[in-house]
Amino acid sequence: MKKNIYLLPFAFLMSCLSFGQENKLDLLQENAFQFIFTDQTKALDLIDSLNLENKNLLPKEQSRNLSLKGVYYGVQNELDSAAHYFQKALKIIPKEEEFYPKLVNNLAITYKKKGEYQEALSLLLDGLEVARENNNLDALQKIYSEMSSCYRAINNYNLAVEYSLKSIETENKKKQPNAKSIAFEKQKTANLYGLLGNYGFAEEIYEEIIDYFNESPYQDANVSTFLNYANALIKLDKVNEAFGYIKKAKKTLKDFKNDELFAFLKLTEANYYASINQNNKAKECYEKSLASFQQHQDNYLKTVNEYLSFLSKNNSFEEIVNLSKRVEDKDLSKFGILDLIEYKNNIGEAHENLSKFKQASVYYKTTIQLKDSLQKLENFQIAKDLQAKYQNEIIDQRNTILQERVVSETRKTLAVLGFSLAIGILLVSIIFRYRIQFRNKNKLAKALQEKLEAENELIILKDALLQQQKKELLSKSYENISLEKKIANITKKIPKIDRNTYKEIKEVKSMISPEDELNKLKFEFERLYPNFREEIHEIYPELSKNDLLFLSFIKLKFTYKEIATILSITHQSVITKKYRIVKKMKLSSEIDLYDFIINESYKSFM
Repeated sequence: MKKNIYLLPFAFLMSCLSFGQENKLDLLQENAFQFIFTDQTKALDLIDSLNLENKNLLPKEQSRNLSLKGVYYGVQNELDSAAHYFQKALKIIPKEEEFYPKLVNNLAITYKKKGEYQEALSLLLDGLEVARENNNLDALQKIYSEMSSCYRAINNYNLAVEYSLKSIETENKKKQPNAKSIAFEKQKTANLYGLLGNYGFAEEIYEEIIDYFNESPYQDANVSTFLNYANALIKLDKVNEAFGYIKKAKKTLKDFKNDELFAFLKLTEANYYASINQNNKAKECYEKSLASFQQHQDNYLKTVNEYLSFLSKNNSFEEIVNLSKRVEDKDLSKFGILDLIEYKNNIGEAHENLSKFKQASVYYKTTIQLKDSLQKLENFQIAKDLQAKYQNEIIDQRNTILQERVVSETRKTLAVLGFSLAIGILLVSIIFRYRIQFRNKNKLAKALQEKLEAENELIILKDALLQQQKKELLSKSYENISLEKKIANITKKIPKIDRNTYKEIKEVKSMISPEDELNKLKFEFERLYPNFREEIHEIYPELSKNDLLFLSFIKLKFTYKEIATILSITHQSVITKKYRIVKKMKLSSEIDLYDFIINESYKSFM
């Protein structure tokens, strides 16, 4: 018994030493991780010493050291070496260890950079299952974030936005949300908004997080943020501001070597020079960007399309065709479908402008086939709904806080009233009651006013989003009409004796279906105004389905000229149709049909 008593202090001392060693190792690993992004020479020396000196550690600690070597090579874009070390680490760590799903996430990032997206997503789903079982919020947040990146790379924007939102939501569930994680994820969300063309809201998010990245030690994230922000500013014609962030990125990259970020820098510089009409500099930067993006599949075709757009604006069609020969040496099936649609259409236009009509028709045919392979309702539109969800959540969170304040102030008021009634016989308490009640009423009124303002802001925001969706729907109708015109133009130019080309053109023309776009418009309208058609038809039963569709376009605030474009008819035909509908509805000549529908004046007849 006495021996056991004497052993207790020794056991305690050993446990303290062990704890101290673990703390020291954690500190060294954290330092090594920080050096990867700040001083890569120090990072490699420290990581190698950790792997050399700690071969007899527990598997979880060994796997962390091996993972650090993988991260180092990943940042250097030596992807095969990175994958080797992550795989080596995964072989020795049990699934139940907290670090396991994070390690899976690291390997998935490597596969994503190599363009092996299905492999990356398969790994992430495995890690996601383990993280959920253990309620590992930190790993969940990182996996959701990386799933967003993978789906973005293959143009599945609806899922990219969804998982980015899940990542932010998961981080906010933690007792102490990490400012770094939130800033990184907001950066990713802003990038997605830029890809979806919502540069205004992207700019707002960048402004919100830019101070963090100005001070952050993570140089790769800083460069990425500066360049994405610069690209959004270029699209908003704020080129001077954009150039300031390009210079910041350039300065950081002098001491931080990364091929992928260098390629992104050159692409952003190219976009900048193109926007200020310095075309030779722009072309030089596009070529350097493409050369550096050769090994990074997820950004390669996006860069090609930026370059093609630039060449097309400058009527450099021979150069476009020559560039396509380089691009098509790659496996195009790995790229996202929206990027492929844009690419094929660009090459088709170049061939058409060079009077190579047969080649043009082949590319247009592929463009149509790719469009048809998209879901009935495209990812872009679903992604916009998710954008609305994210923007609305920002306002809803504010409303929730205000609502809680309203409830709190109401309870206080009731409590004061109850207390006052209990001692109402005393004059002092009556005075006290009224004074507090008056003050609480003011607080309640203020809280209600703030809630009302927030709700009004939400209404304005939803209306702005509706206008954005309307523009996109109209744009898609213009695309179809443009494609029809191209086919018609080619048909006129080819000799009738060239039967093979003529047959190819005829086949392409038969594939264009304006009905698809009309169906999308109908769906969007039903989602926004589910009772509109029933209400109108109840009051004016003589109206046909086509009449109701016409009124739906008015309700969406399309102009008569835009309606003509969507329906592929002349402006005069639209005016004639309008008068026929007015006649069926038996409206007075003093009533303007547009105002009547927009302002819902028909409801007064219900």
